[in-house]
Amino acid sequence: MGSVWPRHEQRGRPLNALVRQHLVHSHALVIGGTGMLRQASIVIAKSARTFSAVARRSESLNSLAHALGPSRKGAQYYLALDWNQPAEFLSALSRHVKQVGSPSFVLAWLHDMKLGPHVARAVTEEGARCEFFQIVGSDPASPASQTVSLRRKIEAHGHLGYHQIILGSIREVGRTRWLSNDEISAGVLEAISLGQPSHTVGTTKE
Repeated sequence: MGSVWPRHEQRGRPLNALVRQHLVHSHALVIGGTGMLRQASIVIAKSARTFSAVARRSESLNSLAHALGPSRKGAQYYLALDWNQPAEFLSALSRHVKQVGSPSFVLAWLHDMKLGPHVARAVTEEGARCEFFQIVGSDPASPASQTVSLRRKIEAHGHLGYHQIILGSIREVGRTRWLSNDEISAGVLEAISLGQPSHTVGTTKE
């Protein structure tokens, strides 16, 4: 098994400060970041010059926009898109980045993790560097073989720095529980600050 706890400080420095250091990007794009990743989205948005959020429901996007308030650094974009309609979803993403510029940072929580390579192609330009963080689950429906295959497909794009964030669970005395939203956001922010190819939040079974 692998175990990595979301640590809120690293070497005596607050985690949010470390994340902001790694998120001075011209354009940060977060997909699926209005629910369990809401707190992480807020930190990312406040650290980026331009911020784009993609979610299925307009209500969740409006709530995130209200929490952020007006941007002091640049533009904020909120797109209600349904990834259950992949062709339309990818086309809309491609149109958006052509209008506002390709992102230098992407955080993607996709219910179908195999959509990751298609999203990477839709939002990046040849020769433009992008740090692409994809969140994946650790349940039996997402075995290690699938995540390895996913990494190979995305890493075929030489201009992408691909990072996988694996969500596990928390083992306590006599029970195992899912990560809380706060633990997920903290773990994701730590993964971004470390910038490793793979980072596990919580505990997983091999």
